[in-house]
This record gives sequence, C-alpha cells and structure tokens, in this order.
Amino acid sequence: MRAIAASYTPSVRFGVMASEPAIGGIIEGMREFEDQKPQSDLDSDALASRLDNASRAVPKHMVDDVLHRAIELQLGEQYGLQPLDEDALVRIAQEVGIDSAHLRRALAEVRANPPTATESWAERMFAPDRTAASRTVAMSREEAETALVDWMRQSEGMRMRSRVADGALWEKDKHLLTTLRMTLRMGDASSAVRDARDVIHRVHPISPDEQVISLEADSSGIQTVGKVLLGVGAVGAVVGAGSVIGATDIGPLQSAAMAAGGLAVWSTAAVFGVRAWGRRLRDGLRRAVDGAAHPDIRGRDDSLAGQFDRLRREWTSGKRRRPL
Repeated sequence: MRAIAASYTPSVRFGVMASEPAIGGIIEGMREFEDQKPQSDLDSDALASRLDNASRAVPKHMVDDVLHRAIELQLGEQYGLQPLDEDALVRIAQEVGIDSAHLRRALAEVRANPPTATESWAERMFAPDRTAASRTVAMSREEAETALVDWMRQSEGMRMRSRVADGALWEKDKHLLTTLRMTLRMGDASSAVRDARDVIHRVHPISPDEQVISLEADSSGIQTVGKVLLGVGAVGAVVGAGSVIGATDIGPLQSAAMAAGGLAVWSTAAVFGVRAWGRRLRDGLRRAVDGAAHPDIRGRDDSLAGQFDRLRREWTSGKRRRPL
C-alpha cells in the first residue's frame, strides 16, 4: 500500500496543482477589497464565507501528506491490510490511475531500501542496524546478477555463502591467494565491504531490461562498539572523579566538572570515530553498486595474471597505488 501511496506526486499524477497563495495573503487581499468598497455594498454573509474558506485552505507543504494518507485509507477500506502479491498491486494501481511501470519501479526501489521502524538513539547516533545502497541499471536480470557476482568476487574479495531470495549472502574469502591479492590492494575497492558481516546482494526487477541492484550489510556491530565506548567513558569519568577526590584537596563539585569535561571529550571522539566507520561502510557499498552498475568503466584485465602484471608495472615504474 505504501509503495502505491509513495509513488504519487500530486502536482503531476492528479493533473492539478495545489493552491499556492498563503492564507495571510488571501485574508489581506480581502481586507483591501473591503476597504475599497462602500460599507453599504458589502455583503457580510459573502465576506464571512470567503474568509472561512481562506482559513480552511490547505498549505502546500501539507498537500502531499494529505493525499498520501487519503490513498492509504481508501485502499485499506477496499482491500484491508493483508499482504498482496505484485499482480494485485498492479491492478490496484491501475484502478487509482497509476501507470504500472511507475508502480513496478516504486516497488523495486522500496524493496531495495525498505522503510525502517522508528530509529533508536543508537541508530541515530552511530549507524542503522543494516546499511544499504542501490542503483537502477539498464540490464537484464542475468546481466545484473553476473555484474554483481563478478564485482563481489574480483573487486571485494568475497565468496558466496548461500542463496537468498532475489540474491545471495556473501562472506570474506579467506583463501590465501585472495587474501594476498586484497592485501596488496589489487582489487577496486576498500576493505569496508570485505570486513562487513552478512553482506547480501539482491536484484529487484522493474522490467525485462531494467533492474534495481542493491547491497546491504549488517552494521549493528558498529552500534555495539559505540555503546561500549560510551559506557567505558562513563565508568572512567566516575572512577576518575573518585580518584581525584581521594588523592587531592579538590572538592566534589570541581571533580564532577572535570569528570564531565573528560566524558564529553571522550564521547565526542567516540561518536565521531564510530560514525566515520559507518560512513566508510556506506561509501563502500555505494562504490560496489556503482562498480557493478558500470562494469565497462573498469576497462582492465581483472584476472589474477593481469592484476599481478599491473602490480609489477607499478612497482618497476616507481609508482605506488594511492590507498582508497
């Protein structure tokens, strides 16, 4: 239901634009009109009606939310909240005037980046439970699958662990040659994705020649590290304050102030460091889907022999690859 509602842009799909004048402008115009006309010519009932209509005007920024909610309510009354298959969603979309191509695109994009529940404080401060990236590609399903698999194996140094719906689950390839190749930075990516847990790729079809490819990774461990660091900082601040009070003549208030300052510095450093870790993972996933979406731009031999030959040329010419 939300995929259908989310695909609406009222100014385009409903063929009408919301009224843009602000309520204050409408009322001010009516007041000028009232000042210009003789008092005897004023129709008090008509004027009251116009002012009432102006006061009930819907601001432009609320139009989208109102229409989306109305669509959800109507669909909920007609079809209930039970799960629907894709064909049923297409039929519903056609009933309310949504093109099936737009519906399938919206469905693929929502599946690639599903909405999450209310974020916890740890998700807002550090990283979400799962970090994802996606791209729309003009490929057949087989081509998109091949491009993702090739990128994950050759550039990320990963191995497929199992198949999942619409994709596969990946883990770090610990084979000696792969480890050596990635240590020498002979791939096209950083180690962020390779070191991530439970990396999953999926291919969501839009049409036979267009797909949404996505990569997601478990980033809950980043949250855990952030929580531990904050806890260590809090314990350290308490212990430090107690030690200062016992070893010096500084009073409790001064010790508490010093502990609070130290905790603030520690917490700030911990938050920035953990968030940087999360950004690195997100950027790595984005780089991976970009690489899979454009396999032609690599334009080089990714075989093991080709990579060793490239490494040999770089070292013999005195050039070292810049870290990603």
